[in-house]
Amino acid sequence: MDEILQFGAALREPLVLAESLQESDSLSLSEWQAWCRVFVDRLAAVPAFAKLVALTDAGGDDHLPEILQRTVFGTSGAERPEYAVILPRFGRILRLLDIVGRMLAADEPLKPSLLLFSRINEMTLELIAHLNQRVERSGDTDDEFTAAIDGASYMASIELKKVVQLELAGLTSVRPPTSVYARIEAAHAVLAESFQHILTGFARQFEPTTDAMELFPNFEIKLRRSLKLRQDLYDIMKLAQRAEREPEPAPVATLNAALETYLIEAVSFLFYKDKETFERFAEEIIVTKEKKDLVPILHRFGAYVETLFAQVNMRAVLEKHPFEIPKA
Repeated sequence: MDEILQFGAALREPLVLAESLQESDSLSLSEWQAWCRVFVDRLAAVPAFAKLVALTDAGGDDHLPEILQRTVFGTSGAERPEYAVILPRFGRILRLLDIVGRMLAADEPLKPSLLLFSRINEMTLELIAHLNQRVERSGDTDDEFTAAIDGASYMASIELKKVVQLELAGLTSVRPPTSVYARIEAAHAVLAESFQHILTGFARQFEPTTDAMELFPNFEIKLRRSLKLRQDLYDIMKLAQRAEREPEPAPVATLNAALETYLIEAVSFLFYKDKETFERFAEEIIVTKEKKDLVPILHRFGAYVETLFAQVNMRAVLEKHPFEIPKA
């Protein structure tokens, strides 16, 4: 407790200085760097700081699937000791992503999660640099292990760039809570699933028949939901196209009934940003009665659902489940 109190005191003074700097009209680079040095020096002098950093960077091993834990702690990875260095790094990143996932599930304030994403970004960049160095040292691109880590580095860099530059960019200035939730949810899903797919590839180095569903139970849940979501989107797309061609009471009533059912069930399987758009379209269609007003809405809605269907169909969990168009 004494160390925690000391840590709090070390934080307090730099934060007071920060508030003073924030009141000025501008902040020069030298002023910013001076404040950073004061902040870092203060923290480095406190014993609790090093302990908290160590706790943050530890505990990743138990976030690895069992087969990969055996690789790190057992003998199955003896022929590839590099895995004992690489795999725990993935586990530590998944551990932080798991914290973000719990924040989303508990509907907690989400802007503080940017601190976690900042650390995830640093850890992922360090991991990518390590993997690239390992590939360069090997020089044997035909080696399965080298190919695996090269692919892992490429996939991690692509997904990280997508998250940092698209989902999280400028998020501190976003006001609507729904927009913050939607972007954090998307960022979390992209990173968590990409790292889980990478780890599945590593696991197949030891057991070629390894199934991602066995390693990560959330894949099975997402597969089941994605299959239902894809089918429902296809059915609604066809009903919307028919109602647009034949804006008569019967086709429109059939579409409205399907939308009402969908809003209760499968809409929860969409990302929040897509769910909000879909709900607005559905409500507008259900309340619009005039044919001349309804047809343009149905046309836009049909194009939107067709795009959404294509996006869902590209989900990695559906890779081995191609969509079969129902026979007429």
